[in-house]
Amino acid sequence: MERDFFRYLPQEIIIDILSRLPIITILSCKCVCKSWNDLVKSSEFAESHLSRSVPGLALFLGRGCRKPHKILEFVDMPGLVNSERHRNRVFNVNFKFNFPSYAYIYSSVNGLLFMCTQDMSNPRDLFICNPVTHDYISLPHPPDCLFLHHSFGFGMSKTTGQYKLVRIFHVCREFVPPECEVYTLGTGLWRSLKAGDPGPLMYEARTGAFINGNLHWLVADSKGCQQISCFDLETELFSSFASPPDRPKENNFFRCCLSVLGDRLCLCDNFNGVIVIWMMKEYGDEKSWTKEFVIRKQLHRSFWGKFCGFHFPIKVFKDGDILVAEQDGPGLFCYSSEGGTIQEIDPFKVCCYSLTNTVIYTPSFLSVKMFGTEKVCSF
Repeated sequence: MERDFFRYLPQEIIIDILSRLPIITILSCKCVCKSWNDLVKSSEFAESHLSRSVPGLALFLGRGCRKPHKILEFVDMPGLVNSERHRNRVFNVNFKFNFPSYAYIYSSVNGLLFMCTQDMSNPRDLFICNPVTHDYISLPHPPDCLFLHHSFGFGMSKTTGQYKLVRIFHVCREFVPPECEVYTLGTGLWRSLKAGDPGPLMYEARTGAFINGNLHWLVADSKGCQQISCFDLETELFSSFASPPDRPKENNFFRCCLSVLGDRLCLCDNFNGVIVIWMMKEYGDEKSWTKEFVIRKQLHRSFWGKFCGFHFPIKVFKDGDILVAEQDGPGLFCYSSEGGTIQEIDPFKVCCYSLTNTVIYTPSFLSVKMFGTEKVCSF
């Protein structure tokens, strides 16, 4: 009876049990029997697991690594408030996935990674990949053009559940309105839209921050005034709202980064050795921007020059400490709000300055096969 216990349980209960297990354990469960393998591949299981999945990190360590792509998960820390402990052991290395070594990770939605070649000025190879299910699709090359700035955004519509890749680019060096193209996964086609509303805007050359069914980019008008451009993935319309107030006038795209922390939009300023993290407490309400963290890097000479790129927050611990990553740069660090100290985090127990890019990643068992007409490959 004990050996055949699961045979007498309803499928929904088995799904509920298995979906609570760690990723590596679930992958092992697929090998137990054919029925479990089929169950883990089902859409019901994918939805149940995703509802409980905890965000971690997807990393690209650089072309010098034999297997440069890695997924990290946070160590289970119920009730943990001791700063030294959670700084010294923040992550478990969950697993590695053997994807083409030239594919950089740029964004993630529901366990699906948007990946492409490093050279964003000539993005010839575009992929949507699920490292857990080990399958991916190659998207059609966007039409060729000459441009100065180029940015992608990947997200999902709140109403229809369609996954869309958005491409915004400027076709020449003059300050002219940008152009926009949208690729809805499963259609096989890029569609042209009108971007920039109103007037010419310069978009940051970064992937858009996805939250609340919208993609967001930091933009500037011809006078250098910054605002946030918002693209609704359902209506495919652009709108805008103000960036945080009282920011240094000298701030520009080389010192700012939009990101998402939990369910809130964040903006990180990097200016004169200081990282300021703003959070929008109420989505869409310009008056709700709040300055949450001020990290003074110049007080930590050993870190000066190491963490000098775009930054974004990953996790706020119960004791108020915050884990921060450098988006296109070498590493991770933990900042203590109480002590005002910075400590480098190295999940691989080696020098992590070869990190090329890092994105927040929520593991899932969603299959790219759900996009129908797309050609699915395995790795």
